[in-house]
Amino acid sequence: MGEEHVIQVSELTMTYQVKENQTTTFRDSLTAMLHPHYRQIPALKGISFQVARGDILGYVGENGAGKSTTIKSLLGILKPTSGTITVLGHDPFTHRKENAPRIAALMGQKSQLWWELPLMDSFKFLQKMYGNVGPTEDQWLTTMIERLEMTSFVHQSVRELSLGQRMRGEFVATFLHHPELVFLDEPTLGLDVPTRKRVLDFLLEINQREHTTIVFTSHEMADIEKVANRLLLLNHGTIAYRGDVQDFVGQYRTLRDIQAAGHVDPSRVLQPGVTIFRRNKESVEFLVDTTKVNDQQMLTQLSQLPDVTGVQFLPVNLETILAIRGERHD
Repeated sequence: MGEEHVIQVSELTMTYQVKENQTTTFRDSLTAMLHPHYRQIPALKGISFQVARGDILGYVGENGAGKSTTIKSLLGILKPTSGTITVLGHDPFTHRKENAPRIAALMGQKSQLWWELPLMDSFKFLQKMYGNVGPTEDQWLTTMIERLEMTSFVHQSVRELSLGQRMRGEFVATFLHHPELVFLDEPTLGLDVPTRKRVLDFLLEINQREHTTIVFTSHEMADIEKVANRLLLLNHGTIAYRGDVQDFVGQYRTLRDIQAAGHVDPSRVLQPGVTIFRRNKESVEFLVDTTKVNDQQMLTQLSQLPDVTGVQFLPVNLETILAIRGERHD
């Protein structure tokens, strides 16, 4: 039996029409109103991908790459210009009502909670709305509240909660009805480190317990690397990479990111296999290809420079790799 795909996307394109507005006189304005001109802006350029049941897909790319357009298409909010989409066995645009009870979405800071109500009242209302009532569902709610350490504030009104407390409430609201597919768009934005860790651990537990398929977009690459097993990298409306997260990171395993603090003269250490990655007034970061220059050799060279006050090795994680790819692309 083949792998079950919750999402299937084939040759998806989305083109927006933007009205030209280059008028300087009243006559130009009148002409533009009567005979408007539009230019075509391609947001997605024939992308294809699949998401298997139980996957956590990290969907990354720069602002304007087309991530939000993709998610809105998968949710049935936008009808694509061309191509086909199947979500949970349906066209999401024509079967939006059928898919709605099986899907959840947490989109940045857009709240699913009622501002003036106690947090628990919002949860109880959502339970009834989805028809998830009874002892089993109450236990599921209690489990999530305890796991996210929300007992002390669950009876406070939403407007009284801190951002971290409210976002934990949003996560509970998102998973309350046992959705098969969840879209999380920048869900950790603005959260402190302990709260971020708490919700990411929660996501992994939900995924393992419920086998929930999750599409996770974030600019926090450390979050993607922690929770996702699959990666989709979008670049100007086209797919630059799709596959396993660790396989992607592994392509760069021979690189080292070495930071030298102080007023460093990079020319003293530049050689084949060593390039400047980032620099500022206080330090210079070098990317070192260890197949050409070994770590100890680079450390010795930097330590011998008179103005170097310290040397450290920084992790070459997903965030670093995406920055490297961006610089190479430029």
